[in-house]
Amino acid sequence: MTDTRVPYASTSAATAQLFARLRTELDESKPNNVINYCVDFLCQHYPEHLHGFAEVWKADPEFERERQLVLDFFKAHKISSDVANHFINAGYDTLDSLTTLTVDSLVDIEAFSEAKWLPGHKIRLQQVFQDITSRVRAFQQQINYGQPQFRPTSTPSPAQYAAPAAGSMLGSIQRQRAIAAPITYASPTVPMRMPYTGSAARPIPATVVPTYAVR
Repeated sequence: MTDTRVPYASTSAATAQLFARLRTELDESKPNNVINYCVDFLCQHYPEHLHGFAEVWKADPEFERERQLVLDFFKAHKISSDVANHFINAGYDTLDSLTTLTVDSLVDIEAFSEAKWLPGHKIRLQQVFQDITSRVRAFQQQINYGQPQFRPTSTPSPAQYAAPAAGSMLGSIQRQRAIAAPITYASPTVPMRMPYTGSAARPIPATVVPTYAVR
């Protein structure tokens, strides 16, 4: 059987033809952004030569963000992007749509994608989709609020942080206990002293200065 197909022109001739077409389009349209116009032109007329880039270029940014979240969800569960794309190509391209699937749905996704998942991937997918709703909810909380932080089980009361009264050593010590490390006090060994008044008087204790253990 004779091959009646017309052979392609040489690369240089095809390139010259493409540039001539672009020059004509630019002269007629006079776009403000020449680069954007050229990319739009190529995506519109030659999508099969761009290997999927045309779909990405023309896609809604919000939709692309949803698809990226689906990829990130599978990646967080140690499942490859190739398997994640099988779900996206089957129409389950948002986190909410994943929650409608069950373990029994995995067979349909694999058959639609004409794929053969590895046994390890199947096991992980079954584990994920056994409680897919709670896993999606946990993932959404993680991306909205970040990693959970450890919080103390109890916090000092506001009274512990209150400023002590003037000259109150006890109030100062209580505040330091609440904020700093535990304080060790030396036993007071300073003897009592008597003010010299010429008559008997009630003993006045000497000022005791606590010593703080450095930790």
